[in-house]
Amino acid sequence: MVLPTEFIVDIDSSTESWHIVARVVRLWKIPNFNNPRNPLDLEMVLCDERGGRIHAVVRRTLVYKFQSTLIEGAAYSISNFGVGENSGEFKYSMHLYKVNFEYNTRVVLMRDCTIPRFQFSFVSLADIMAPYFDNNYLVVLTGIGTEKEYERNRKKYRMNVMELEIDGSKIECALFENYLDDLNAFLGCGNTTNVVVVIQLAKVKSFKGKVSLQNALHASKLIFNLDFDKAVELRKRLEENTESVSQPLSQIAEAPKMTTEEEFLTHTVMKTIEELKDTNEECCCIVMATIKHLIDGEDWWYKACRCGTSVLSDSKMYRLKVRVIDGTDSATFVLFDRDVASILGISCSDLLESTDQAPEKQFPSEICSLVDKTFLFKVDNKIVSNSRFEQSYKVRKLCSDNQLIQQFKDIHFSNKADDSLDFVIPYGKLLVGVDQCSGLPKEVVRHVYR
Repeated sequence: MVLPTEFIVDIDSSTESWHIVARVVRLWKIPNFNNPRNPLDLEMVLCDERGGRIHAVVRRTLVYKFQSTLIEGAAYSISNFGVGENSGEFKYSMHLYKVNFEYNTRVVLMRDCTIPRFQFSFVSLADIMAPYFDNNYLVVLTGIGTEKEYERNRKKYRMNVMELEIDGSKIECALFENYLDDLNAFLGCGNTTNVVVVIQLAKVKSFKGKVSLQNALHASKLIFNLDFDKAVELRKRLEENTESVSQPLSQIAEAPKMTTEEEFLTHTVMKTIEELKDTNEECCCIVMATIKHLIDGEDWWYKACRCGTSVLSDSKMYRLKVRVIDGTDSATFVLFDRDVASILGISCSDLLESTDQAPEKQFPSEICSLVDKTFLFKVDNKIVSNSRFEQSYKVRKLCSDNQLIQQFKDIHFSNKADDSLDFVIPYGKLLVGVDQCSGLPKEVVRHVYR
């Protein structure tokens, strides 16, 4: 009995008796780092003769059954599969549903299939819409950055940036790890003039209003100088247009590293604590505040470890919760190892040894010395869904330079006269002036009790 064939666009959750003929346009495995031989699952994007696309998943317990059958680029008759909702923060197709392979799913290779091997639906750079992966880009590669290495969670990663251009629009695309190997392999061939690149399943990122592309962890694919009609047409157009980018790849100039002065005084928005608390979007800002209290009942250090390894005996790091205040409000800030060690001039491990095995929750005098000191805090504001508990703010970086702190006050509070008082508070037998903007004592005697 020959099953009727449906189209991908018609797939929904009303039945599991679907039968489609589709080509696997992209196939990838989600690796299991604890057991590399057994991937977590097998995923793919299927495309039918009408250009309909859908994300399909073979879960871990069925990978053994289908991984030797499914080949990227091949076409199959697929029937008796499950249908699930295409949910998640990022999606590999615009379809409302995804295909779930079941034990009884039937997969038959179609040797005489009319579905094109390369069936792209290109998106212009001007029409990029996050957060979907279902975007293909046909672009001209115009520049390459410098390969870098960075560390995250004690693991090192390699990355580089491609500069891409099409019809006058430019965009950068960040490549990581294996995708960087693909780029380097192509550059090694020496044919780097009028390079046309197809980027499949690219991830769209937006940071501070700048949109860029990035490879998805395993799904993206780069194809250089592919021999198909649109790519050939674009390459020919470049060769004929002497005013175009018909030239070898250029080196992308690296932006100069931001100085501490630029970071704290000009390149990051300033907020008071009150403004920080009222912000309803994620952001990073500079707050000038004074540490007033160390929060009792909290461990001020922790043991750092690597996933899958034992905890090192000397891997103790600072994590200090403090209450800070300015003239508008108070808040809880969390300071971490780099900043605390820099200010105190001693590592967490050395400080613990010098305390002569004091109780863990008892603050050493070195940490107590931070109270009543004013700093510039670069803090992250994250959106918290549970408003029952007061939010704490992670300090990304801290500045204790008195000269920079004074410059910060001059920039943001220069509208206040030096001898002006917003209010006065009792301080022993003196009344000390307090600037309501900065929240800092004027440290000048205004009145003396008679």
